[in-house]
Amino acid sequence: MLFIDNKYYNWYCKIISNARLRSLSTVKYTERHHIIPRSFGGNNKKENIVKLTAREHFICHWLLIKCTTGDLRNKMIQALHIMQCKNSIQSRYSSKITSKVYSLIREEYANIVSKNMKGKTGRLPWNKGKQIGPHSAESNRLKSEALKNKFTGSKNPAAKTYIFEDPYGKEYIVTGRFKYFCLEHQLSFDTMRRALNNKKKTYHGWLVKYFNSDK
Repeated sequence: MLFIDNKYYNWYCKIISNARLRSLSTVKYTERHHIIPRSFGGNNKKENIVKLTAREHFICHWLLIKCTTGDLRNKMIQALHIMQCKNSIQSRYSSKITSKVYSLIREEYANIVSKNMKGKTGRLPWNKGKQIGPHSAESNRLKSEALKNKFTGSKNPAAKTYIFEDPYGKEYIVTGRFKYFCLEHQLSFDTMRRALNNKKKTYHGWLVKYFNSDK
């Protein structure tokens, strides 16, 4: 059985039943809700869809946590967490749930994510296993001067000349101002610098090399 037959399930069914019987002309805004969630095997047929207000939609997903167990409950916790997401381009639902309830949802969601990630490895750091030599104020100064001569403006007598080639084959001859060119064309300075040293295409097909082997 998908749902536990308790008071929360009865409340859930009552909201669904009332929504089906009412006239939608009295509701300004509605959202489609799957009565049996798609993650439970529910389909997109008319019989499994009901139109709810945003508040009803949120409450229904909250109630589904209360009338499910195991993996099904985990799925509902993740669904409710997504409905509460807020960022620069999204702000979905506001609900008068207590801080205690919100904290419990967050903690359970974190536990689910932790279990799902168990045994998986993330991206290794770029310097993993590499030996890094000693640094001093003098070595840092010399390195800074070397980069300054290599990548600064064309007025610098030690400035180098580069040929940038975009993904379409168009070439740009640049004397100095390596970093400025990258910023102007929304390219990663560090990535293009590595491409210059490795002599390989990178950053969506861009290529950069020294002009007449001016290195």
